Amino acid sequence: MLVTKWIPCFKKYTVISVFVLGGSISLVWACGPWFPNWLLIQGDQEILKAPSTHYKQELKRIRQDSSSMYKTVRSEKNEAEQTLNAALQDLRASLMDSSMDQSGRAQVLKDHRVARKSLIAYRKALHQWGAGSDPWLLKKPEPPAMSVPEVTKGLPTEFALYFEGAIAFHQSDFTKARSRWLKVLELPESQRRYRSIWAEFMLGKLDVDTHPDHALIRFRHVRSLVDQGFVDSLGLAASSLGWAARSCLRQSQYREAIDLYLEQLNTGDVPSADVSIRWTLDRAFREGPRSFADLAQTPKIRRVVTAYLTSRHRSPWDLHAPEEIELVNAWVSAVEGATSEKDPLFELLALAVYQRGLYDLSERLLGQAPRDGILSAWLRSKLLFRKGHIQEAMDMLTQVVEHFPNPQDMDATLDASGATRSLIGDQPGLIYRSALSNGSDQPQGELGLHLLHRGEFIKAMNTLLRAGYWMDGAYVAERVLSLDELKEYVDRNWPALTPNASPLNGGRFSTLEETTHYRIRYLLARRLARENQDREATAYYPSKWREQHQLLARNLRVGRSSAQPPALRAKALWDAARTTRYFGLELIATELGPDWAIHDGNFEEGVTLKARQSRDGNTKLTPTKEELRRAAETRLEPFRRYHYRFIAADIAWNALQWMPDNEVDTARAFCEAGAWIKNINPKAADRFYKALVRRCPDTEIGKAAEQLHWFPALDENGNLAIDKPKPPDRVSLKWKLL
Repeated sequence: MLVTKWIPCFKKYTVISVFVLGGSISLVWACGPWFPNWLLIQGDQEILKAPSTHYKQELKRIRQDSSSMYKTVRSEKNEAEQTLNAALQDLRASLMDSSMDQSGRAQVLKDHRVARKSLIAYRKALHQWGAGSDPWLLKKPEPPAMSVPEVTKGLPTEFALYFEGAIAFHQSDFTKARSRWLKVLELPESQRRYRSIWAEFMLGKLDVDTHPDHALIRFRHVRSLVDQGFVDSLGLAASSLGWAARSCLRQSQYREAIDLYLEQLNTGDVPSADVSIRWTLDRAFREGPRSFADLAQTPKIRRVVTAYLTSRHRSPWDLHAPEEIELVNAWVSAVEGATSEKDPLFELLALAVYQRGLYDLSERLLGQAPRDGILSAWLRSKLLFRKGHIQEAMDMLTQVVEHFPNPQDMDATLDASGATRSLIGDQPGLIYRSALSNGSDQPQGELGLHLLHRGEFIKAMNTLLRAGYWMDGAYVAERVLSLDELKEYVDRNWPALTPNASPLNGGRFSTLEETTHYRIRYLLARRLARENQDREATAYYPSKWREQHQLLARNLRVGRSSAQPPALRAKALWDAARTTRYFGLELIATELGPDWAIHDGNFEEGVTLKARQSRDGNTKLTPTKEELRRAAETRLEPFRRYHYRFIAADIAWNALQWMPDNEVDTARAFCEAGAWIKNINPKAADRFYKALVRRCPDTEIGKAAEQLHWFPALDENGNLAIDKPKPPDRVSLKWKLL
């Protein structure tokens, strides 16, 4: 199962200890394997389930509405090295304008590098001390002592004053640090081209928590200095946006903070800004609706807040909690008070309330939205289905599927209204507006459920497969379609590739089409083999298993031929039995139950006929009588997990009828074949035990079986073993059989 884990994120970003508050949700596997998505056993609930939006994608689309003249400077190494290199670069440029000779400039640069590295070493040691300090220790270790560097002789005044302030800052003497950085700004403009922005930025940082209103002015001045042409080697103008937003948060100015974070997004600082926006909205919603009227004043902020409400990122995320309902209703009221009808935002807002079970309100909001949006059409189909209007819901859903965007269309250019004007499909009409996180598969999968219920089985399977719901499509292929229907469908839609082509790209699937091509032909191959159509099956096997299947089919033909001598029939059938036992999962197993080849036979989890028949949450799209009739006809015998082991045991039993009594090889074969099923069905294995004792009483294995009243353990060489034998190595066995 999936669990959400809340991870607060604090990101250092620029000169000295620059960080941006934020939080993010990561999805981690708590336990167990990965299972693919499936729809069929959810039935009605899957149709009624609310879509969700992709928060980051929606922010990306909002970014297209504006741009920033400031750009984030990315660090190629770590922050300390970036700052050091920028400082030396600026110093080098400043010294080139001075009258100092080359050797003097080189010495100043060398000495200043040493002085700055001393500060870096102290910061690193201080960090390690803080990280390693155990709060439970009665006597804590002393913090590292600072080796105070000297201000390099020959430094230009602005560099010397700024560095004195940096030293004082690291000594926690913030008063002295402030005075030195203020002196930098008091210098004539021609003498402070390189450190004005650094000084102003650090002054803003000193005020951000104690005097946020002053800090806001400082950070605004940072950007003003950039506009005037002062050197910004670290991209502090871009960083100032995030810090200015933090200053706004200190004053509960949420709209202004989000505006600044949005501009920060446009500087290229995407990871930092998007989590900060979420953190801001988390805080605003925790405080209640008092800020909603202000947040709803601008279209851009309304889009951000609504996207936040419709995306699955909040933890805990109890959508139906009374306090959650109250907040969403308050936001709807705020938006309606600030927005005219037919605004595309109303369809996203309708989604937010639908997610929380407010279906009447969702329908009302859709009436205020333009009727040409894909999301609107999708929600209307769900509301129609909820009322029992199944045919109307399906008709609406069909339109959604025809016009639903591909992933590349999510980056389409937005017009002034916020709508994506690149229409999907060859029939214009529906416009895609919201960044739906489900991609293009969910509506198509829902349509597949409708088609299956209507008895359009082949079309339903094709729709499910094309949407990426392999398990659902496999159920229809194995349990609903006849073998002839499946073969005709595969031949028409997934024909064999030319000798020079392959569904594999470099040994890996690169597209859904390649994956489905491989899987559906392989499924058909195994189904043909199970129904003894080996000659037809060969062409559908992947090349990896084609030769092994041909060997199995050849041994079965020889073993079942009355024209062959008994010894040859026995050997051929025994080889076929062992191949079926040890490679049955790959050669004849069902994709779903009872064998579950989809999970490599390790788990029994997924779409089953029994689950399809369950009425738990599924009252409208239940299996039809025709589906149930077809499923009964395709039921395997025996319908048990690892059914191919029982098939192998039956083949072995036939082989043993041609083997001589009281021979060691015969006794070994009885013992091995019985072992294949003794743990999963001792009763079925009993015939092998009784035949072993009856037909091979003079062999050591037969005697041991008589004494144990069951199968004795054999070693890897087929001899009696004291210790429990290791299971056969499938890879080495494969080559023995070949």
